[in-house]
Amino acid sequence: MLWNFGFLHGHHERGGDGSARSPSGPSRDEVGAGRFAFKLGLASIGSLFLGCLIAFVTIRYRADTWREAGMPKLPLVLWLSTAMLVLTSVLTERAYRGPREQRGERVRFAFLAALGFCVAQIIAWGQWSLTGLPPNAATLYAFSFYMLTAVHGLHVIAGVVLLHIAKKRQALGTLKIVKGRSEFLRLTAQYWHFLGAVWLVMWIALEIADR
Repeated sequence: MLWNFGFLHGHHERGGDGSARSPSGPSRDEVGAGRFAFKLGLASIGSLFLGCLIAFVTIRYRADTWREAGMPKLPLVLWLSTAMLVLTSVLTERAYRGPREQRGERVRFAFLAALGFCVAQIIAWGQWSLTGLPPNAATLYAFSFYMLTAVHGLHVIAGVVLLHIAKKRQALGTLKIVKGRSEFLRLTAQYWHFLGAVWLVMWIALEIADR
Protein backbone atom coordinates (compact mmCIF):
# COMPACT_ATOMS: atom_id res chain seq x y z
CA MET A 1 0.00 0.00 0.00
CA LEU A 2 2.75 2.47 0.84
CA TRP A 3 4.23 2.06 -2.64
CA ASN A 4 1.03 3.49 -4.11
CA PHE A 5 1.95 6.85 -2.62
CA GLY A 6 5.27 6.97 -4.45
CA PHE A 7 4.01 9.23 -7.25
CA LEU A 8 3.58 11.99 -4.66
CA HIS A 9 7.33 12.29 -4.15
CA GLY A 10 9.44 14.66 -6.14
CA HIS A 11 10.85 18.16 -6.14
CA HIS A 12 8.78 20.78 -4.40
CA GLU A 13 8.64 24.51 -4.22
CA ARG A 14 7.75 26.03 -0.85
CA GLY A 15 4.39 27.77 -0.93
CA GLY A 16 3.08 30.72 0.98
CA ASP A 17 1.43 28.53 3.61
CA GLY A 18 4.72 26.87 4.51
CA SER A 19 3.84 23.74 2.59
CA ALA A 20 5.58 22.51 -0.52
CA ARG A 21 4.19 23.37 -3.91
CA SER A 22 5.15 22.19 -7.33
CA PRO A 23 5.42 24.91 -9.95
CA SER A 24 2.94 23.11 -12.16
CA GLY A 25 1.80 20.34 -9.83
CA PRO A 26 1.59 16.69 -10.79
CA SER A 27 0.14 16.02 -14.20
CA ARG A 28 -3.29 14.54 -14.61
CA ASP A 29 -1.71 11.33 -15.83
CA GLU A 30 0.44 11.10 -12.69
CA VAL A 31 -2.50 11.74 -10.37
CA GLY A 32 -4.72 9.36 -12.32
CA ALA A 33 -2.10 6.62 -12.28
CA GLY A 34 -1.53 7.08 -8.57
CA ARG A 35 -5.23 6.94 -7.76
CA PHE A 36 -5.66 3.85 -9.93
CA ALA A 37 -2.76 2.10 -8.17
CA PHE A 38 -4.24 3.10 -4.85
CA LYS A 39 -7.63 1.62 -5.75
CA LEU A 40 -5.95 -1.59 -6.88
CA GLY A 41 -4.16 -1.73 -3.53
CA LEU A 42 -7.44 -1.30 -1.64
CA ALA A 43 -9.05 -3.97 -3.81
CA SER A 44 -6.29 -6.46 -3.01
CA ILE A 45 -6.49 -5.68 0.71
CA GLY A 46 -10.26 -5.91 0.57
CA SER A 47 -9.97 -9.36 -1.00
CA LEU A 48 -7.74 -10.42 1.88
CA PHE A 49 -10.23 -9.23 4.48
CA LEU A 50 -13.11 -10.83 2.58
CA GLY A 51 -11.27 -14.15 2.56
CA CYS A 52 -10.66 -13.88 6.31
CA LEU A 53 -14.33 -13.11 6.96
CA ILE A 54 -15.48 -16.03 4.80
CA ALA A 55 -13.12 -18.32 6.71
CA PHE A 56 -14.44 -16.92 10.00
CA VAL A 57 -18.08 -17.45 9.05
CA THR A 58 -17.31 -20.98 7.83
CA ILE A 59 -15.50 -21.86 11.05
CA ARG A 60 -18.30 -20.41 13.17
CA TYR A 61 -21.01 -22.22 11.21
CA ARG A 62 -19.28 -25.60 11.45
CA ALA A 63 -18.25 -25.33 15.09
CA ASP A 64 -20.31 -27.53 17.39
CA THR A 65 -19.29 -25.43 20.37
CA TRP A 66 -18.21 -21.81 19.95
CA ARG A 67 -17.80 -20.10 23.31
CA GLU A 68 -17.66 -22.58 26.15
CA ALA A 69 -18.94 -21.78 29.60
CA GLY A 70 -16.52 -19.59 31.51
CA MET A 71 -14.90 -18.10 28.44
CA PRO A 72 -14.88 -14.28 28.40
CA LYS A 73 -17.03 -12.26 26.04
CA LEU A 74 -15.51 -9.82 23.60
CA PRO A 75 -13.51 -7.10 25.40
CA LEU A 76 -15.50 -3.94 26.10
CA VAL A 77 -12.43 -1.91 25.14
CA LEU A 78 -13.34 -2.66 21.52
CA TRP A 79 -15.85 0.18 21.86
CA LEU A 80 -12.91 2.49 22.54
CA SER A 81 -11.06 1.02 19.56
CA THR A 82 -14.02 1.82 17.34
CA ALA A 83 -14.26 5.38 18.65
CA MET A 84 -10.53 5.96 18.03
CA LEU A 85 -10.80 4.58 14.51
CA VAL A 86 -13.78 6.80 13.67
CA LEU A 87 -11.99 9.81 15.15
CA THR A 88 -8.87 9.10 13.08
CA SER A 89 -10.92 8.85 9.91
CA VAL A 90 -12.81 12.09 10.62
CA LEU A 91 -9.71 14.08 11.58
CA THR A 92 -7.75 12.93 8.54
CA GLU A 93 -10.62 13.90 6.25
CA ARG A 94 -10.90 17.30 7.93
CA ALA A 95 -7.15 17.80 7.63
CA TYR A 96 -7.49 17.23 3.91
CA ARG A 97 -10.56 19.42 3.39
CA GLY A 98 -10.08 21.99 6.12
CA PRO A 99 -8.21 25.31 6.10
CA ARG A 100 -4.45 25.22 5.86
CA GLU A 101 -4.08 26.93 9.25
CA GLN A 102 -5.58 23.87 10.97
CA ARG A 103 -4.05 21.20 8.76
CA GLY A 104 -1.03 20.48 10.94
CA GLU A 105 -3.03 20.31 14.17
CA ARG A 106 -5.61 17.96 12.70
CA VAL A 107 -2.96 15.66 11.27
CA ARG A 108 -1.27 15.49 14.68
CA PHE A 109 -4.53 14.66 16.45
CA ALA A 110 -5.38 12.06 13.79
CA PHE A 111 -1.97 10.47 14.38
CA LEU A 112 -2.59 10.39 18.16
CA ALA A 113 -6.05 8.88 17.64
CA ALA A 114 -4.53 6.18 15.42
CA LEU A 115 -2.03 5.39 18.16
CA GLY A 116 -4.96 5.30 20.59
CA PHE A 117 -6.60 2.62 18.48
CA CYS A 118 -3.41 0.55 18.59
CA VAL A 119 -3.17 0.92 22.37
CA ALA A 120 -6.82 -0.10 22.78
CA GLN A 121 -6.23 -3.21 20.67
CA ILE A 122 -3.18 -4.14 22.75
CA ILE A 123 -5.30 -3.75 25.89
CA ALA A 124 -7.98 -6.00 24.37
CA TRP A 125 -5.41 -8.70 23.63
CA GLY A 126 -3.97 -8.31 27.12
CA GLN A 127 -7.38 -8.64 28.76
CA TRP A 128 -8.10 -11.85 26.93
CA SER A 129 -4.67 -13.25 27.72
CA LEU A 130 -5.15 -12.51 31.43
CA THR A 131 -8.51 -14.29 31.42
CA GLY A 132 -6.98 -17.48 30.02
CA LEU A 133 -7.37 -16.95 26.27
CA PRO A 134 -3.89 -16.04 24.92
CA PRO A 135 -3.23 -16.00 21.16
CA ASN A 136 -2.11 -19.65 21.28
CA ALA A 137 -5.25 -20.85 23.05
CA ALA A 138 -6.55 -24.12 21.59
CA THR A 139 -10.01 -22.83 20.73
CA LEU A 140 -11.51 -21.58 17.48
CA TYR A 141 -13.27 -18.83 19.43
CA ALA A 142 -9.95 -17.23 20.42
CA PHE A 143 -8.22 -18.05 17.14
CA SER A 144 -10.87 -16.22 15.10
CA PHE A 145 -10.70 -13.11 17.28
CA TYR A 146 -6.93 -12.88 17.15
CA MET A 147 -6.77 -13.69 13.43
CA LEU A 148 -9.19 -10.95 12.40
CA THR A 149 -7.83 -8.26 14.72
CA ALA A 150 -4.22 -9.10 13.83
CA VAL A 151 -4.79 -8.88 10.07
CA HIS A 152 -6.60 -5.58 10.53
CA GLY A 153 -3.94 -4.35 12.96
CA LEU A 154 -1.14 -4.90 10.45
CA HIS A 155 -2.88 -2.63 7.98
CA VAL A 156 -3.57 -0.08 10.70
CA ILE A 157 0.19 0.12 11.27
CA ALA A 158 0.57 1.08 7.60
CA GLY A 159 -2.01 3.81 8.15
CA VAL A 160 -0.11 5.08 11.19
CA VAL A 161 3.04 5.27 9.07
CA LEU A 162 1.18 7.33 6.45
CA LEU A 163 -0.06 9.76 9.08
CA HIS A 164 3.43 10.03 10.53
CA ILE A 165 4.79 10.88 7.09
CA ALA A 166 2.05 13.48 6.58
CA LYS A 167 2.72 14.96 10.03
CA LYS A 168 6.46 15.15 9.39
CA ARG A 169 6.04 16.70 5.94
CA GLN A 170 3.58 19.25 7.27
CA ALA A 171 6.00 20.21 10.03
CA LEU A 172 8.91 20.52 7.59
CA GLY A 173 6.85 22.35 5.00
CA THR A 174 7.39 19.67 2.37
CA LEU A 175 3.80 18.43 2.06
CA LYS A 176 2.92 18.88 -1.60
CA ILE A 177 -0.08 21.20 -1.92
CA VAL A 178 -1.86 21.84 -5.21
CA LYS A 179 -4.81 24.25 -5.31
CA GLY A 180 -4.99 24.24 -1.53
CA ARG A 181 -5.24 20.46 -1.19
CA SER A 182 -2.80 17.61 -0.61
CA GLU A 183 -3.21 14.48 -2.72
CA PHE A 184 -1.20 12.57 -0.13
CA LEU A 185 -3.70 13.53 2.60
CA ARG A 186 -6.57 12.69 0.28
CA LEU A 187 -5.42 9.11 -0.22
CA THR A 188 -4.42 8.77 3.43
CA ALA A 189 -7.93 9.80 4.47
CA GLN A 190 -9.48 7.34 2.04
CA TYR A 191 -7.26 4.58 3.40
CA TRP A 192 -8.47 5.28 6.94
CA HIS A 193 -12.09 5.35 5.77
CA PHE A 194 -11.47 1.93 4.27
CA LEU A 195 -9.94 0.62 7.52
CA GLY A 196 -12.90 1.99 9.46
CA ALA A 197 -15.44 0.30 7.19
CA VAL A 198 -13.58 -3.01 7.37
CA TRP A 199 -13.35 -2.78 11.15
CA LEU A 200 -17.09 -2.16 11.55
CA VAL A 201 -17.91 -5.21 9.42
CA MET A 202 -15.45 -7.35 11.39
CA TRP A 203 -16.67 -6.11 14.74
CA ILE A 204 -20.33 -6.70 13.86
CA ALA A 205 -19.44 -10.21 12.63
CA LEU A 206 -17.62 -10.94 15.89
CA GLU A 207 -20.51 -9.63 17.98
CA ILE A 208 -23.07 -11.70 16.07
CA ALA A 209 -20.93 -14.82 16.31
CA ASP A 210 -20.42 -14.25 20.03
CA ARG A 211 -24.16 -14.47 20.58
